Amino acid sequence: MLAIYVENSQEFLQKTFSAFWKNRLDLLPDTKAFTRILQKYQVSPEFILYHQNLFLGVFEKISEGILYSEKAAQELRLIFTMILQYEEDLKDFLLTQNSTLKTHLLNFGTEIYNLTLNFATEHENRLIRGICIPRASVSYVKILENQRNIISFYNQQLKKEFKFIKKALP
Repeated sequence: MLAIYVENSQEFLQKTFSAFWKNRLDLLPDTKAFTRILQKYQVSPEFILYHQNLFLGVFEKISEGILYSEKAAQELRLIFTMILQYEEDLKDFLLTQNSTLKTHLLNFGTEIYNLTLNFATEHENRLIRGICIPRASVSYVKILENQRNIISFYNQQLKKEFKFIKKALP
């Protein structure tokens, strides 16, 4: 089942990231087609929702002309890039089911998750200090939270579906 998630998520996230980074609505993915495909395979509704909410955060940012600080934009860019790398590694794992790669993925997923928490805390401090404006905060938090939700979902699925593959030996 994870293969279906990754196969469809990767293209969706690449398009969403490209639209985010280039600030262009025309680069956003087709959420209806994405949803139809995943519903056909009866995937988790939460997984679809996380992607849709991520899309909405990027859509709001672009359509409303919201500007982020360089730091906020770089933070989200880093997380997008890390999730896309995670998905590449996950595809390799699904082919090999290598225990070392599973351990790497779980650790990498946890690293990404923790990084999103740190960015959220830093963002809150920027908001309190008046560096970030509330209008930008809403879409930033929506994007960041759903990036965190996606990576958390992957790690939970990896643990659940492949619990028979024991942790790699040091």
